[in-house]
Amino acid sequence: MADSAAGSDGGAGVNSRRIVRRAWRLTAAFLCGASLNLAFAPFGWWPLAVLAPAALFALLRGLPPRRAGRIGAAFGAGLFLFGTYWLYTALHVFGLVPVWLTLLLQAALIGMMAAFYGAVGVLANGFLVQKSGDARLSLSRESGGGLVGLSQESGARGSLSEESGDAPASSSRDSGGGLVGLSQESGARVWYGARVWLVLPALWVLLEWLRGWVLSGFPWLSLGYALIDSPLKGWAPLFGVYGVSWAAAASAVALNVTLTRALPLRQRLLAVGGAALLFAIPSLLDLHDWTHRSGDLLFVAAVQGAVSQDQKWLAKNLEQTKTRYTDLDSRAWGARLIVWPEAALPAVASDIPDFLRELRAQGAAHGADFVIGLLNYDPDTRQYHNGILALTGAGTAWYYKRHLVPFGEYFPVPAFVRSWMRLLSLPYDDITPGSRHQPAVSAGGQTLGLTICYEDAFGSEQLETLRTATLLVNVTNNAWYGDSTAPPQHLQISRMRALEAGRYLVRAANDGITAVIGPHGDVVDRLPQFQQAVLRVLVQPMTGLTPYARLGNYPVVIGAGLLLAVGVWRRRPGG
Repeated sequence: MADSAAGSDGGAGVNSRRIVRRAWRLTAAFLCGASLNLAFAPFGWWPLAVLAPAALFALLRGLPPRRAGRIGAAFGAGLFLFGTYWLYTALHVFGLVPVWLTLLLQAALIGMMAAFYGAVGVLANGFLVQKSGDARLSLSRESGGGLVGLSQESGARGSLSEESGDAPASSSRDSGGGLVGLSQESGARVWYGARVWLVLPALWVLLEWLRGWVLSGFPWLSLGYALIDSPLKGWAPLFGVYGVSWAAAASAVALNVTLTRALPLRQRLLAVGGAALLFAIPSLLDLHDWTHRSGDLLFVAAVQGAVSQDQKWLAKNLEQTKTRYTDLDSRAWGARLIVWPEAALPAVASDIPDFLRELRAQGAAHGADFVIGLLNYDPDTRQYHNGILALTGAGTAWYYKRHLVPFGEYFPVPAFVRSWMRLLSLPYDDITPGSRHQPAVSAGGQTLGLTICYEDAFGSEQLETLRTATLLVNVTNNAWYGDSTAPPQHLQISRMRALEAGRYLVRAANDGITAVIGPHGDVVDRLPQFQQAVLRVLVQPMTGLTPYARLGNYPVVIGAGLLLAVGVWRRRPGG
């Protein structure tokens, strides 16, 4: 009886320690995800874009796939809980969506985004971890054992595994340390070294790419954007933002290998060399100009009206807003191209034809063309469009936004839910997206690559316009998000688009951040937020195509798929 009681107490102690260890890993993963937000604007601590994934990879190692999935999901939850808090302001404060529905939508988004990182854990450890109950696994078998470290012999030594009640596991002193010094449950399962380099970065990029288009897509907080001020940004003209993400994930693997003390020195030095190449090669690529100048310098002006979101759509403010913008135009005269922000006026174009004719006449008198964000209504189709209207000496032309914001510009719900929203006085009208293939719009003597607000987060959708565009223009209204991290992060996204295309980008925002971005992704000049002002800058029109502009995401996606396939093949006995 005494032996039985002692055994019961011992078992309870083991279970208690197991629960504590699991809770610690989940908490650590959540905090790592939350800390990754500091890599993005406005903080800009870009080394965390390598350190946070490296910590996640260390937390994943040695775990069975389902537990690894929970660790990955906790990381994603921390990232998006703290990274998208501003949606509350957009949906509830300005969008007037009830609190309960706002929180429900936020929770759904965070859950969906966390699922992608959970998938990284499940799939990575499904590929990298395998049972070893009937085989001896040594470091030499896979040239160094990767992140796990020491050679293991099944059943040779150690206490009961955390993961399996009947399989042995080594202690932390056997595991070789690593980035965070975690104990390894490696008596039953191990990671192999060579496959880690193939699988982890490939999975990260593929799942990041998938969340950029599945269910309309939400590419916000993609890892590459945080590195726009790092040496790794040089990969963007070749492979786009996902190429930068791959380089960061590969660097995170290299950091883990370097800090795994049990590995041979040669393997650890190779990891250092690999990481050094990932950072050094882009510096050499910067010496090559993928695009070249086209014609003379162009004088542009971007107007920032700074109309607060709670006042913007009040009908009584229409005349005041029109006066504000025309007064600001007086500071822009002399520019060949004048850009107003998204939906600059609280009206649809068909309601203000006289004002638009007068504006065009004023522009002609001063040698200026206008590009203004404005809603338009088509009486024939009874559809509203979020558009950009070009007012030039040759006439007028429209561009309609193609990639709309779900629950912001349209509601992807069935008819009965829409009827319920109408009864509760909730917003239910939809903006209609523009055609995927629209004719190029010209103004200021240039062919413009136009985007409206959030759609500039989808770089591959702009590739068609880059074949003819000499200048990029983005109009946006970030007033929806208040004084939050969203506007500076949106500016980061615009900077990545300019870098991928090798072109100047003129960005006009309602209350900030209005800026002009150079072809290398650097901010040429910008306006302070929340101030009425005009940004006047000389830009250089550009022609030519970067490799990314020619091929889009295909090289990264296909390359990651091939690396993953090789990793799966190597998992097979004899592979």
